[in-house]
Amino acid sequence: MPNFKVDYENKLKANRGCTMITDVEADRLFNLIRIKNDSNSLNESYFTYDHKNKRIISYEFENLYLGKKLSLDIKDRLLFKANRNVAFEPHLQAYIVQNITERCERIKRRYK
Repeated sequence: MPNFKVDYENKLKANRGCTMITDVEADRLFNLIRIKNDSNSLNESYFTYDHKNKRIISYEFENLYLGKKLSLDIKDRLLFKANRNVAFEPHLQAYIVQNITERCERIKRRYK
Protein backbone atom coordinates (compact mmCIF):
# COMPACT_ATOMS: atom_id res chain seq x y z
CA MET A 1 0.00 0.00 0.00
CA PRO A 2 1.41 3.44 -0.90
CA ASN A 3 2.30 5.77 1.95
CA PHE A 4 0.37 8.97 1.22
CA LYS A 5 1.41 12.13 3.02
CA VAL A 6 -1.62 13.70 4.65
CA ASP A 7 -1.70 17.44 5.30
CA TYR A 8 -3.37 17.16 8.72
CA GLU A 9 -3.14 20.86 9.51
CA ASN A 10 -5.14 21.86 6.44
CA LYS A 11 -7.44 18.87 6.69
CA LEU A 12 -8.48 19.79 10.22
CA LYS A 13 -9.04 23.40 9.15
CA ALA A 14 -11.41 22.15 6.41
CA ASN A 15 -9.21 23.51 3.64
CA ARG A 16 -9.15 20.27 1.67
CA GLY A 17 -12.68 19.89 0.39
CA CYS A 18 -15.30 17.46 1.62
CA THR A 19 -13.13 14.66 2.93
CA MET A 20 -13.86 13.87 6.54
CA ILE A 21 -11.05 12.54 8.63
CA THR A 22 -10.85 8.73 8.46
CA ASP A 23 -10.32 6.30 11.34
CA VAL A 24 -6.78 5.62 10.13
CA GLU A 25 -5.99 9.35 9.98
CA ALA A 26 -7.52 9.86 13.43
CA ASP A 27 -5.36 7.07 14.86
CA ARG A 28 -2.27 8.61 13.24
CA LEU A 29 -3.12 12.03 14.71
CA PHE A 30 -3.63 10.56 18.18
CA ASN A 31 -0.27 8.79 17.89
CA LEU A 32 1.45 12.01 16.81
CA ILE A 33 -0.08 13.83 19.78
CA ARG A 34 0.98 11.03 22.17
CA ILE A 35 4.53 11.18 20.84
CA LYS A 36 4.63 14.99 21.12
CA ASN A 37 3.31 14.78 24.70
CA ASP A 38 5.66 11.96 25.76
CA SER A 39 2.50 9.89 26.40
CA ASN A 40 1.39 12.31 29.13
CA SER A 41 -2.35 12.86 29.39
CA LEU A 42 -4.15 16.01 30.41
CA ASN A 43 -5.92 14.90 33.58
CA GLU A 44 -7.14 18.22 34.93
CA SER A 45 -10.64 19.67 34.77
CA TYR A 46 -9.87 23.02 33.12
CA PHE A 47 -7.46 24.08 30.43
CA THR A 48 -6.26 27.14 28.61
CA TYR A 49 -3.88 27.84 25.74
CA ASP A 50 -0.46 29.28 26.48
CA HIS A 51 0.20 31.43 23.38
CA LYS A 52 3.81 32.15 24.32
CA ASN A 53 4.81 28.48 24.52
CA LYS A 54 2.15 27.24 22.09
CA ARG A 55 0.84 24.64 24.52
CA ILE A 56 -2.40 23.59 26.15
CA ILE A 57 -1.94 23.83 29.89
CA SER A 58 -4.02 23.04 32.95
CA TYR A 59 -5.84 26.01 34.43
CA GLU A 60 -7.23 26.67 37.87
CA PHE A 61 -10.57 28.09 36.74
CA GLU A 62 -13.26 27.26 34.25
CA ASN A 63 -13.30 29.67 31.31
CA LEU A 64 -16.85 30.72 30.62
CA TYR A 65 -17.75 31.88 27.13
CA LEU A 66 -19.37 35.32 27.39
CA GLY A 67 -19.80 35.99 23.67
CA LYS A 68 -22.87 35.67 21.49
CA LYS A 69 -24.85 32.49 22.00
CA LEU A 70 -26.72 32.19 18.74
CA SER A 71 -28.09 28.96 17.36
CA LEU A 72 -25.42 26.61 16.12
CA ASP A 73 -27.70 25.17 13.43
CA ILE A 74 -25.63 25.34 10.26
CA LYS A 75 -28.42 24.47 7.82
CA ASP A 76 -29.29 28.03 6.76
CA ARG A 77 -25.65 28.90 6.08
CA LEU A 78 -25.14 25.60 4.22
CA LEU A 79 -28.13 26.26 1.95
CA PHE A 80 -27.07 29.88 1.41
CA LYS A 81 -23.65 28.79 0.16
CA ALA A 82 -24.87 25.76 -1.81
CA ASN A 83 -27.52 27.80 -3.66
CA ARG A 84 -24.87 30.31 -4.72
CA ASN A 85 -22.48 27.63 -6.03
CA VAL A 86 -19.71 28.61 -3.65
CA ALA A 87 -17.64 26.25 -1.49
CA PHE A 88 -19.81 24.73 1.22
CA GLU A 89 -17.98 21.52 2.14
CA PRO A 90 -17.07 22.55 5.72
CA HIS A 91 -20.71 23.53 6.28
CA LEU A 92 -21.89 20.18 4.91
CA GLN A 93 -19.55 18.35 7.26
CA ALA A 94 -20.81 20.37 10.23
CA TYR A 95 -24.43 19.67 9.23
CA ILE A 96 -23.75 15.92 8.99
CA VAL A 97 -22.06 15.85 12.39
CA GLN A 98 -24.85 17.93 13.98
CA ASN A 99 -27.58 15.64 12.66
CA ILE A 100 -26.14 12.14 12.52
CA THR A 101 -27.22 11.07 16.01
CA GLU A 102 -30.82 12.19 15.49
CA ARG A 103 -30.97 10.51 12.07
CA CYS A 104 -29.57 7.25 13.41
CA GLU A 105 -32.11 7.25 16.24
CA ARG A 106 -34.95 7.77 13.75
CA ILE A 107 -33.71 4.89 11.63
CA LYS A 108 -33.43 2.61 14.69
CA ARG A 109 -37.01 3.43 15.74
CA ARG A 110 -38.26 2.74 12.23
CA TYR A 111 -36.81 -0.78 12.19
CA LYS A 112 -37.77 -1.89 15.72
